[in-house]
Amino acid sequence: MRLLPQRPYRCLHCYHRFWHRESFFADRRRVWTWSIIVLVVMLLLIPRGDSSMVDTKVQLKQRQPDTTAGVPRTVSSISNTEETASEEIKDSAAGKLAIVPDSASARELVQDLGFIAPDEQSKLADNLSDEELQREVERARNKAHSAARNSEQRRSRLQQELRNDPAERESLLKIDINFVIEQWRSAWERGDTARYLGYYSEKFVPGDGNSREAWRRQRTARIYPDRQIELKLSGFEVNFADNYQRSSVVFKQHYQSGGFAEDSRKELILELQDQEWKIVSERELD
Repeated sequence: MRLLPQRPYRCLHCYHRFWHRESFFADRRRVWTWSIIVLVVMLLLIPRGDSSMVDTKVQLKQRQPDTTAGVPRTVSSISNTEETASEEIKDSAAGKLAIVPDSASARELVQDLGFIAPDEQSKLADNLSDEELQREVERARNKAHSAARNSEQRRSRLQQELRNDPAERESLLKIDINFVIEQWRSAWERGDTARYLGYYSEKFVPGDGNSREAWRRQRTARIYPDRQIELKLSGFEVNFADNYQRSSVVFKQHYQSGGFAEDSRKELILELQDQEWKIVSERELD
């Protein structure tokens, strides 16, 4: 008898060994064997009764009124309930049962675990003298200053590492510039004139020869929320100059508004001012 429905045989010509699949129910002994195995596994996997359930049933049975005596055993059941509750509270303080204790037990449990209730904390603050309170405030201030110094030191170390690795610094700056240009494009597309103009520097010089104030009025008249604009940018080329304080970004721009559509190449010159990239020049390329 084989437990699996496969039987080996040899070829009469080449004497190679092959496996022949047969029906699972072809052998009755195999069927009976597998049935017994499945039955044993099912019996082993069936969950057994928990002892706590038995104890609960016993307690419930003890709390039922005694009808044989003619008078219900309410006093004894109440006393047994109080004793059981006190024992459960003690076990809960030891971490054995997950029940909700009363206020007194909760207070004792909090004290055992080392926590300080808010009212007790306020009492501790009230009991401190002026000098002790001043020392506590000074200690907290020193901790805050120490944390600020550590943060500044980590920042300076990071900046030094970026200076020592130009490739890493350039990649991070490109991410910042791409983010700024994407926000600039999104503000233009939404018609958010205030945010759109906020990406331009005070040093910005229009490429058409007009003054900055005339250019500002022109852009305010052309960009507004009700105007449906679709703007897509692609093919970015980012270059840096002046020790990474100035950047030149060349990209392809697809502009569409209503029935008008235009494809062009544009160059933006950005300058790092107060840790922010601002547009100082904008022009279209041939």
